[in-house]
Amino acid sequence: MQYIEHFIRNAPSPLLVLAGCIATFLIYAAFFGLIYLLELLGLSFLISFWTTPIDELLVEWQSKQNRKLRTKPYLKFQPNHSYNKRLKRELLILVRGDMSTIRRLIALQKRRNPGRSHTWYLEKVLYDLERDRR
Repeated sequence: MQYIEHFIRNAPSPLLVLAGCIATFLIYAAFFGLIYLLELLGLSFLISFWTTPIDELLVEWQSKQNRKLRTKPYLKFQPNHSYNKRLKRELLILVRGDMSTIRRLIALQKRRNPGRSHTWYLEKVLYDLERDRR
């Protein structure tokens, strides 16, 4: 309760707040107006040191976000969970428990055949391993 009374007694007048808002607006308008004027006059190279790194950072950030979305397999819908477990178990038996080999073979198939389901890649790697052992 004391804090509210203290704020009410010491609050700035509404006219002072409005004057501060107007001053801030005018500063921003002058700054962006100057940038726009320089671009119109063809002198945008004078501000390129300021705008280019921000654009590059934005592009870099967006590409990182896209890479994160592409590399998270749990974001994909996998309806045959128990079937996938069985395929993984069979693959582990065929490669004698070497999980890095399985990952490498799946990555190879993903590069060769993009856009397929995770189950398809597991079946393809299993088929190829069994075929090569005949």
